[in-house]
Amino acid sequence: MNFGFDSGSGTSVPKIPDEAEVPDHFDFEAGKDDAVVFYKGSDEDNKFDLENTDPDDGFELCPGESQCIGFNVRAFGFDSGKDLLDNLDLSFVAHADADCPSGDDEEEDPELPDGQNISWIALAGDDIDKHSVNPDEDFSATVNGDDDVVEVHWEADEDVDEVVAKAGQNYFRFDVDGAREGTAVSDPDDSRVDASAQPEPGSGQTFLFDYDPEDEGKRCPSAPFLNNISGVKVDLNGDSFKKPEGIDADATCGGGDNGNGNGNGNGNGNN
Repeated sequence: MNFGFDSGSGTSVPKIPDEAEVPDHFDFEAGKDDAVVFYKGSDEDNKFDLENTDPDDGFELCPGESQCIGFNVRAFGFDSGKDLLDNLDLSFVAHADADCPSGDDEEEDPELPDGQNISWIALAGDDIDKHSVNPDEDFSATVNGDDDVVEVHWEADEDVDEVVAKAGQNYFRFDVDGAREGTAVSDPDDSRVDASAQPEPGSGQTFLFDYDPEDEGKRCPSAPFLNNISGVKVDLNGDSFKKPEGIDADATCGGGDNGNGNGNGNGNGNN
C-alpha cells in the first residue's frame, strides 16, 4: 500500500514561498521545500514521496492492521488564513490481492472428530486393576458439536494390552501392546480402531469381535475381555468420569448380561 496524490489529479503541495523568512535552525528552505510534508507515524524523517503511489514502493498493511500518518505544515511566507491543504487530492493505493493472512481463516473453529457418544471404556493388562488409573487426573474427553464424547485419552500406571470402549450400540477394540497411554475413539473409520462389533441378536449385550475365538466365551459390559485377563472399567457421565471398577480375570457374562451390571466371578462387581 502507498499514499500520495491521486493519479492524474494535477494537484501538488505548494512550495514555501521564495520570500519567506525561514529561521536557520530549520532543515528546510524557502523556495525549495514543500510547505506540507506527510510522514509515517511520528517519524518525521520517514516522509512519503507523494508523487509515487506505487504500492510496491509503499508499506505492507494486512487485515486488522493500521498505519498512522502525520503531517507538518510549514506556513512561513503565506498570508494569514491560507489553507495549505486546500484542493489536495490524496489517496491510498493498494494491491488488494497482496499475500496477507486472512482474519477469517485465523478464526475458523477446529474440525471436530466424528463418532458416537462413548459411555464406558475398559483397560486390560496382567497388572491392571482399579488402582492403576485415576480418571480425574489421567483421563480426558473430546466432545463433538453435539456434546457427545467421541474420544477419550487415557493414561495408566501399568502396561495396558487391550482397550475396549462402548459408543452407542457399538463396541470398539484397540490393541495397544503394553502402552501406558492412548486414545479410544468411536469412529469406525478411524485407523486407530482395530475392530468393532455390535451386540449379538437376541443375546442382550454379549458380543464378539471378528477375530475372537468362539470357544472362549463371550464379551459383555461386565466382562469385556477374553483370555482370563484382568482390567478396569470406567463409566462416563457426560464428559466426566465415574469411579473405576475392577474386572477380575475370571469375570464372565453369566446368564445374559444386559449391560447394566459390572459383575465378576461372584456377581457383585467390587474388588
